[in-house]
Amino acid sequence: MLIDEAGRWFNSREWKDFPHEVFDLFTMHRHVKMDLFIAVQSFARIDKSLREVVELVYWATNRSYLPYHKYYGYYDLEKLGSMKKDHHVMHITWKSKRLRNYYDTFSMKEKFAHKPMVPLNKWSDRDLTRKEKVQLWTKHRKLRTMVKIKRLRRQMTARFNRSSD
Repeated sequence: MLIDEAGRWFNSREWKDFPHEVFDLFTMHRHVKMDLFIAVQSFARIDKSLREVVELVYWATNRSYLPYHKYYGYYDLEKLGSMKKDHHVMHITWKSKRLRNYYDTFSMKEKFAHKPMVPLNKWSDRDLTRKEKVQLWTKHRKLRTMVKIKRLRRQMTARFNRSSD
């Protein structure tokens, strides 16, 4: 589930008006097999109690003159306690006019006002078999290993470039 403009709804002034079940959703969403994403212009606008349960934060830089967006990911803020430069990853996404036309904040309300609410669907409503769990775990471990290898390559390249200068 993606919640856009989260700073408007989950800031410290409005947060106290929400029922406690909303906070439970943010803390327990993985137990109901649901991924939860929030989008906000400034991470500081989110209430502190919600910021404390965030596992991954991306900062995006939009340069209109470049054909891509840069996203900087800072991992596991809850465990790290702060954003350290050795725990970040940069992603680049190419801009696409076709994709950009799918999202228009101003016309969303008028476009979908007459349609019924979309029910909340979990990404998996069935229990996984033992074999599927092992496959998912193995895939996750391989991806983490690949990320570590890429990070080490970048570090070694940077060290080599510094030493050759």
